[in-house]
Amino acid sequence: MLNKRNIDQINDSGQLVIPARQPVPERITESLPPHSKRLKKEDQILNSAQKLIIQYGFDKTTVEEIAREAGVSKGAIYLHFPSKYAILDRLVERETRKVLEDLIQHLDADSRGYTVFNIYKFSVRALLHNPFLAAMYTRDRKTLGEYGTRLMSGEIGRAGMNFSADFIRHFQHAGMIDPDVNPEVLGHIMTGLKYGLAGMSAVEISPEKLEAISDLTGEMFQRAFGREDGDQAAAQAALKEMFAAGLSLLAQLQTEQKRSAS
Repeated sequence: MLNKRNIDQINDSGQLVIPARQPVPERITESLPPHSKRLKKEDQILNSAQKLIIQYGFDKTTVEEIAREAGVSKGAIYLHFPSKYAILDRLVERETRKVLEDLIQHLDADSRGYTVFNIYKFSVRALLHNPFLAAMYTRDRKTLGEYGTRLMSGEIGRAGMNFSADFIRHFQHAGMIDPDVNPEVLGHIMTGLKYGLAGMSAVEISPEKLEAISDLTGEMFQRAFGREDGDQAAAQAALKEMFAAGLSLLAQLQTEQKRSAS
């Protein structure tokens, strides 16, 4: 049925003109709670938990203390996380994802690209500048408690943060590492030295000296075993694939850990 409004919208050819859909008024969209607000609150809680866990250890940190540090109620904590263990799970996942994403960004931006030197340098620097990450890597029981130590032991340590034999093989196939090198042996050497450097972050050595040590160690690996004329695209794809597998494994182990703890 045509009313006056319809008639006004009929063109010279007798066709009804459907007006363009108008955007939602700004005042309405502003009243909708954005998803980012929830993520921001979660990050606020996680940052506070991370600070307290580094300072006092996971076992001695309570939900009440996390709430107080974050400036929220205890009930607000449970709106985002069902337990203190869930907070640690999320922290481990967040910091693991962050270091992997940062590593990719650094490698993409650096002129030497995906060389052994760069991967070693940037991954060690990430540990030196993040005490929680260093505790994850060294499986520091004082910081992570028994729950966190079990979570970081075994497969996740090999898949997510170590220079595994698979990592070496992938980069050998990409032409970035000498194909004659034994992958298992080189992986153990690189991981052991990285572990030692992460532990040195607790000693009174300046960050600048630690970075210089890690850079020199990476350069030694590059000169002895690395190649700079390999397939950078293949190396990048392999690294991203391994990181994705590591994050997937982390989620799986977190689920198994929850089942065993219940």
